[in-house]
Amino acid sequence: DIEDELCKKRIKKLSELFGVEHLLDRPVKKLSLGERMRCELVASFLHEPKLVFLDEPTIGLDVVGKALIRKHLKDMCQDLGCTLILTSHDTDDIEFVCDRMILIKNGETLLDDGLSQIKKTHLKKKKVTLLLSEESEKREFEGSTLIDSDPMKVIYEIDLEKSSVNALIPQFMSAYKVVDISIEDPSLESIITSLYKG
Repeated sequence: DIEDELCKKRIKKLSELFGVEHLLDRPVKKLSLGERMRCELVASFLHEPKLVFLDEPTIGLDVVGKALIRKHLKDMCQDLGCTLILTSHDTDDIEFVCDRMILIKNGETLLDDGLSQIKKTHLKKKKVTLLLSEESEKREFEGSTLIDSDPMKVIYEIDLEKSSVNALIPQFMSAYKVVDISIEDPSLESIITSLYKG
């Protein structure tokens, strides 16, 4: 029930956005999985819905296809003011597209909260990687665990309930000749895994 001119405009805009304008006359059976998925998304947004349900929208896609779909899903929902309910086992889908996560186990809601709040509440560890300019004796520091090392690199996991990055970095710097340092939060996947385990 979309007026012809409006329908053509929307198809043109959406097909360009999802990079499928060259596929519109091709039979579905001749499309790859990624092409089919992008065409399905064009069809899903054609009527400018206020609510969209997607199940594993990036399954089987290459890295470029996943990134394209994630970016455009988030943009489309913001532009249209629509709510997207996404079910996925791919935590990158959740992290890039969603603001809120509902975690379900055996039909029961384990968690229902905003992603930023989930990370704040459940972020108990950080990983610190130190690249060294010379081989050094590996040391232990209270509040952290040495989880990996080689002659020119050490990786510590900091237990944020026992210490902090701010407290340990000066100790690392005085114990080693550090040329580079990186600090990482645990992945959303590891947070989810720990929540499922209990």
